[in-house]
Amino acid sequence: MTNRGGRRIVAGLALAILVAGLPVKAAARGRIVASINGVNTRWRGRLVIFTYSASGLIAVATKPYARKTIGLGCPVLLDGQTFPMTLTDCNALYSKGIGARSKQWIAPSGFQVTFDSFDGTVVEGSFSGSIPAASFHGDGTTLAVRGTFRAPIRRE
Repeated sequence: MTNRGGRRIVAGLALAILVAGLPVKAAARGRIVASINGVNTRWRGRLVIFTYSASGLIAVATKPYARKTIGLGCPVLLDGQTFPMTLTDCNALYSKGIGARSKQWIAPSGFQVTFDSFDGTVVEGSFSGSIPAASFHGDGTTLAVRGTFRAPIRRE
């Protein structure tokens, strides 16, 4: 007969020691907090994705079941830059709803993003600007958007 309870305790301790030994950045989770026409919305966790490549930085965050989605894109190379750094020619999008009833707002350029810090793995900053309604699924309004972000990046 084996001692299953003892094995579980040893396995649990080994896992706790492994997790405690990881650097803090390895456990970093992404977040975006935004005020959209005065309404605060937060995205965090696994549904916040920042990718970084030679083309720049792309950030996308969505809520479960994609009820609210925000995206930012900037043609920037962050490595070796001095921070804070502000770009005024980024793009942004916001989507609300699902399927045929969804509404989209898109700013193909002219959106402002400030990068406050970048250590090679985590980027932090803020954004602001206006996002006009998309011609194909908009409602004719323009959104005033302001927010902050902090997230680990995925290099491609």
